[in-house]
Amino acid sequence: MKKCPKCGRENPDNAKYCSSCGHEFKEVICKICGHPNPPDEKFCRKCGNPLQEGPVVISKRYKLLKMIGFGGFGKTYLAEDLQLFGKKVVLKEFTGHAAKDRDFFKKEGMILAKLNHPLIPKIHGFFKDSEGRTYLVQDYAEGKNLRQILLEKHKLPEREVIIVVKSVLDILSYLEKLVPPLIHRDIKPENIILGENDRIFLVDFGAVKEYMPSS
Repeated sequence: MKKCPKCGRENPDNAKYCSSCGHEFKEVICKICGHPNPPDEKFCRKCGNPLQEGPVVISKRYKLLKMIGFGGFGKTYLAEDLQLFGKKVVLKEFTGHAAKDRDFFKKEGMILAKLNHPLIPKIHGFFKDSEGRTYLVQDYAEGKNLRQILLEKHKLPEREVIIVVKSVLDILSYLEKLVPPLIHRDIKPENIILGENDRIFLVDFGAVKEYMPSS
């Protein structure tokens, strides 16, 4: 959904005119990749690069560098924490409207706050900006996701495959031993980050679910 800059009405992403006031939506073309974007978008939905001149700073603290993810009820940014000398963090913005979407977003944050594993990026909190938008702040797992690497190399050496499998299994074993156990439910190449020194991270716990065996 996109918001009309004139009246504030929410409209479908593919709408050419506002359903309330008739305002014409003019797409913003990314100068880097040429992808058309909604007029209120700050970063390209395809390549993630900025669409406007000048920095975008949230709550006078988080300087957005790039959009690294876009989904049904959230956007994920790589940002610098200006209060921590430019430390890179991940900022997740909630953009959904349905109550169940908001519940999923909050649930992800609450569950991440309880986790303590070196290969799961830690959460540092929630906050709302001056416009009432909700954000989640999380450690940045630096590296490339498995999908990107496979597109570049087409395949991984056997040694790297073993490292990835062992690391993911270690994380899943940790989640299974929690009380109650957790099910990630979204294991895919995009959510497996290959960092330096053979460190493998598992990200995106938006679909995580507590396992409750039936009686």
